[in-house]
Amino acid sequence: MAGKNSGHPEKKPSANFPIPYILFFDKLLKNAATSFMITDDNGALVYVNPKHVEVLGFSSEEIMGKDWINQIVPKKSREEMRRVFELVKTSEDSNAFQTSVLTKGGEVKPISWISIPLKREDDFFMMFIGKEGGRPGEENETKLHELSDEERIELYDEIIDALFEALESAESDTADHCANVATYAAAIAKKMNMGEKGIERLKLAALVHDVGKLVVDEKILFKNGKLTIEEYEEMKKHAKWGAEIIYPIFFLREIIPMVVYHHENYDGSGYPYGLKGEEIPLEARILSVADIYEALTSNRPYRKAFSKENAIKIMEEEKGTKLDPVITDIFLELLEKGEVEQ
Repeated sequence: MAGKNSGHPEKKPSANFPIPYILFFDKLLKNAATSFMITDDNGALVYVNPKHVEVLGFSSEEIMGKDWINQIVPKKSREEMRRVFELVKTSEDSNAFQTSVLTKGGEVKPISWISIPLKREDDFFMMFIGKEGGRPGEENETKLHELSDEERIELYDEIIDALFEALESAESDTADHCANVATYAAAIAKKMNMGEKGIERLKLAALVHDVGKLVVDEKILFKNGKLTIEEYEEMKKHAKWGAEIIYPIFFLREIIPMVVYHHENYDGSGYPYGLKGEEIPLEARILSVADIYEALTSNRPYRKAFSKENAIKIMEEEKGTKLDPVITDIFLELLEKGEVEQ
């Protein structure tokens, strides 16, 4: 970690992923309604989700570890597809491109792809999100689309939507929690005049702030009772794991401080780094307030939801300890005036 007072996590986490990254994606994407595949630097497939198998007809055993271009792209398009693949590999941006693919049964299908480079130091993977169908008149072309700023923003939205839908399929309770936290956090940010860009960035962080929980053992995550000390220590790792998961996706890196610090407490008693007061980024302090209210007013495996009145009482007691007192007062005022959805 950079200096404790910097308010930012280390820029480059350890070169080796501290979690089984591909296994994480399997849990996240196995029920997704969109085709996902992940390749290594050479184009060899290291992961495909069930929807990808369904669309193309090849079993995962038939295509895993093999060059995806040789496996599914028609021969006449392979040279151009390799050129496109090399271009998207060298980009830090996500890109959109079109190509035709061959199914196991020999059918040719046009696919529109979104590529997401996943880069950390010497590690490289490329995630592809595929949708059947292409742009009119381009059914048999392999073409990299030049994107305008507006199109790129739309592309980012598509990526986030696809990943959030996958999160919802993998763990609906976590996804619902994140969506509610995003609503509360946005209301606070709006009241604090953070500006449209700041609010949107905070909402994005809220939507993925608990993604690291997908790595936590389900026996711990859904335990119907109090966690042991050892189990709680394991649960606490989800904040760091969330940052590790997000880091390779370049356009999500700016939200890492919000994700990794959302369990830091105002009095320094939180985790993972024990930051205190304004050492904690403002957005993370907002997330903490929104996160705690949503958690208190939701059912948990080990308890029923608190009433709104009891949740407010608990938060009043935790001002200045767990929670930033100013942000807490702003949120409680919003609740009192009915200016936030509940």
